[in-house]
Amino acid sequence: MKPKSVLQNIMIMVIAIVLALAIGECGIRLIKPVYDYADRSLLFSSPTFKLYSGGSVRYYPNKKIREIAVYNDKIEYDVLYSTNNAGLIDTKNYEYESIPGKRYYAFVGDSFTAGVNGGSPWVPALRNNKLSAEVYNFGVAGTGFEHFYKLLHDMKDKVSITHIIIVAITDDFFRICWHPYVSEGKINFCSLDGAHSRCQAGPIASIIQINASEEEVRKVSKTKYKEIRAKIDEINGRRSLRIKLESLFYDQSVIYYYTKVLLDTYKRTHQPSNIEYAVESMRKIRLEFPLAEIHLIHLPQKYEVKTNNYYINIAEQITELGIKYYPALDKCNWNIDMFFTRDAHPNRYGYENITKCVSGYLF
Repeated sequence: MKPKSVLQNIMIMVIAIVLALAIGECGIRLIKPVYDYADRSLLFSSPTFKLYSGGSVRYYPNKKIREIAVYNDKIEYDVLYSTNNAGLIDTKNYEYESIPGKRYYAFVGDSFTAGVNGGSPWVPALRNNKLSAEVYNFGVAGTGFEHFYKLLHDMKDKVSITHIIIVAITDDFFRICWHPYVSEGKINFCSLDGAHSRCQAGPIASIIQINASEEEVRKVSKTKYKEIRAKIDEINGRRSLRIKLESLFYDQSVIYYYTKVLLDTYKRTHQPSNIEYAVESMRKIRLEFPLAEIHLIHLPQKYEVKTNNYYINIAEQITELGIKYYPALDKCNWNIDMFFTRDAHPNRYGYENITKCVSGYLF
């Protein structure tokens, strides 16, 4: 074959591949668009989070808080909720009591346990006059297992606890401890050593007035988009050419995005998970509450419902600690409509399903 013919064939193949990729990009974008999570803006009507003297992060006590999530100028949820005397999301104050034969359930977890994204917290809804039991909502957004331990440690002398229900999602197993830091109307999550230079890449939320109009909400969220984009550009400017190209493809190509998601899913489900940090916190909970009955309810996240598979396999490590493990993804009915379109949290239907799932298991 002549060199000219070989070159022509190669060019035809390249053109065919480029056309196929372009058609594929257009088709996938029409069928299954990628939402840009960098365009997410979270807004609170107060500093919201407080580091208490005992070491736990909770909310400011006796406050009414408005929380809004905005994605690319679209309000995904806008909710209002109240905190009690303990700085926790509940409809009643917590007072110490210890009635023989009565069960006291402490539900501890992150935002899925706090449960406000769908409109109202689900843990208080578990209270039932027919049950000789009390329930406490120890859910705090953004927390992980070290936070769970510290919160339980702080509250053990304030309320009776006979049952500990750890309501965890997969991300919780890898979250490190943080403390809240507010600066210039922004809420940051910072490392525990107190160095505010070591906060997360950007503020996690902005503070607005509780009665802010939709127009004001959108104005603040647009400002935050610009700040996040500027921070990302700053970080990318310090990265290698390879990482910059990967970041570009990840942002611009849905084929690259979904291929990477599939590969990451395969890797995470076929490799042992290093959750020793979380296991150590659970071990401390077990030792500090030797008489309590402890359960870990593993709620699925949005991406796990999509694949119908947990990203980590932890049942054996959990049960070895004397903690009962409940894989809610396998035991209860889930579908993608139980989550917000852009946001990763459950919507009202999702929290109704969580309520049904948890109460069916425990009660």
